[in-house]
Amino acid sequence: MNTARFLLLAGALLLLNPPSHADWLRTVNDGFTADWTDWPLSASDPAGDGTPDLRSLQAARDESALSFRLLCGTEFLLQDDYALKMVLDTDCNPATGTLTEGLGAELVWTFNSKSGIYRSGATSTTVHHDDLALRALPAWSQSDFEIRLDLGARPDGSHLLFPMDSLRVVFYTPGGDRLPGTGFVTVQLGTGSLPALPVTSPLRPGDGSLRIAAWNVLYGNIFNTAAATTAAYDRILTALAPDVISFEEIWDQSAAQLQTRLGQLVPELGPWTAVKLDSGNIIAARYPIRQSWLVQSGYRETAALIDVSAVLGDSLLFIANHLRCCTADAQRQDEADGLIQFLHNARNVGGAITLRAGTPMVLAGDFNLVGERQQYVTLTTGDIVDNASYGPDSPPDWDGSALADLTPLFPGLPESATWWDNGSTFSPGRLDLILYTDSVLENLRSGIVATPFLTATQLSDWGLQSGDAWTASDHFAVWGDFRRLVTTLDPPALRIERQANGSLSLLWDPVSGATNYRLEQRLSLDAPWISLWVQSTVGWSLPSPNTNDLRLYRVIALN
Repeated sequence: MNTARFLLLAGALLLLNPPSHADWLRTVNDGFTADWTDWPLSASDPAGDGTPDLRSLQAARDESALSFRLLCGTEFLLQDDYALKMVLDTDCNPATGTLTEGLGAELVWTFNSKSGIYRSGATSTTVHHDDLALRALPAWSQSDFEIRLDLGARPDGSHLLFPMDSLRVVFYTPGGDRLPGTGFVTVQLGTGSLPALPVTSPLRPGDGSLRIAAWNVLYGNIFNTAAATTAAYDRILTALAPDVISFEEIWDQSAAQLQTRLGQLVPELGPWTAVKLDSGNIIAARYPIRQSWLVQSGYRETAALIDVSAVLGDSLLFIANHLRCCTADAQRQDEADGLIQFLHNARNVGGAITLRAGTPMVLAGDFNLVGERQQYVTLTTGDIVDNASYGPDSPPDWDGSALADLTPLFPGLPESATWWDNGSTFSPGRLDLILYTDSVLENLRSGIVATPFLTATQLSDWGLQSGDAWTASDHFAVWGDFRRLVTTLDPPALRIERQANGSLSLLWDPVSGATNYRLEQRLSLDAPWISLWVQSTVGWSLPSPNTNDLRLYRVIALN
């Protein structure tokens, strides 16, 4: 029997079952791979024997998808560099499919051509990412990738890509490297179960938090007065109800015009203030904008100091971003370097702006991180590349640490892509980010308004329709709820007790001076903490753990 193990820490609880290869694995498709750490390798390969130096492969499934983690010794752009191929023999029959690498491959996918060949019987079909529901992250250069395919995919519109409970896999580059070095990897899809991911509603909980959002609205489509488009924006903004939001790609309209349009779409949320200093970003807020600055001339980076003292007890420095797209790596690095220089000046005397120490800061928008990984490194850690032009490296948080990356997910789904265009050759990517100073800000919950992937119940409960997001834009709106991080009391000492009926309870003794306790949960070691409730009680009934169930809980005493 695979029994649960519990680890009690000061103020935190970890529920963990060691992974078994026959079990399913909960991985979050966000381009970060800490959730694979304890999962066994499916194959490994020596270093330095080819390009892009394929090192190891892990494979796992969940309720709906098969995922691979591909680790390489070379940093590269998965969808641009090399001719890396993924070969899948999904019926484990060398006599069917395309004969290649010793397999009868139903699918041969070439990442840099962004297409593949699917063969069923005597018929070959050219397929693209939308035919397979293929997602590969991160979109920036990396040596460690997550690749995800829906188990229900029908590449030719008829036949299942995965008709059996096992398949054979090879990754290789022609004339380069191969994983495994010889033969193939057999992946057992197996049976199992996983705890459901929390479903985070976009509806405001009324807890006094500040909601921050970002949305690329596709060539100013928010001003499209067609009935269907207007209705989609109305429903999404009504459900989202942001306090501060960055709109990108509003090229032809002014801040005043956006204020008018928001008043037409969601009058119940007004009045709005707004500012536009660059060519395409507009910051809109339901709080006063006290000052604003163009971060760098010629770039789409606008900063505003917003008076949110009613919520956070302070002002907020909010920077709207729409970095250059595609192959403009040099410009995008300049934009990232300039943002860090601006934040450095904001935290120190001198420059265009000097903030009071500890002022919350948030960077949000469409960062278009589809090139060199260094741009993400710069934005989060403050590692400036062009020090001669932009000054010394400068960790951007007040405590000398990196900015936190919010990494919101679809409601109830392990997906983080914010740009999803089935008409594009590129597979979905996480382009829209919210970065924040977690030394002074605490995130309570977050999400992505991905209406095509919501259940009928969710759509009905939240007043949305399935097609709303794609009617509005090719980007999904991203959001997070924040409050000021306050000094807490001593952490409660946690314990678990089994009740007479067999259920489990998480309990703790009262903490001196505490008036309330906040219970938080996360489902992987690198996932954000999600607030479940704030109340005065000193106990909670735990859900019964499943096989391979990982849940982390922490309790924070508040006054």
